[in-house]
Amino acid sequence: MTVGGASASVKSSTASGNGQTGIVASGASVSVSSSTASGNMMIGITVSGDAAVITGDRAETNGFFGGSDLKGFGIYATGYTTAPVGTNVVRGNDDPSECQPASLC
Repeated sequence: MTVGGASASVKSSTASGNGQTGIVASGASVSVSSSTASGNMMIGITVSGDAAVITGDRAETNGFFGGSDLKGFGIYATGYTTAPVGTNVVRGNDDPSECQPASLC
């Protein structure tokens, strides 16, 4: 699932068992909330852009493409000057740090 643009949002959605990343949101002030990403081959939820809100989500057992390589985050944020905010349930993903930045877990 991919959304983009200023203030784009994903809410109450499920992305499971995808061959890449489960949920991808990009743009300024994007939001991913109350969604679940599990069993995706790469990353559960990826957000790119300033001032994102990522909250109330679950990201579990993502990133085990072809076995463990310790690179599969539950939630991964990039491309920001103003850090993303939110609290989420993230566990059992291939990368032991679970979230980037860690404050999202």
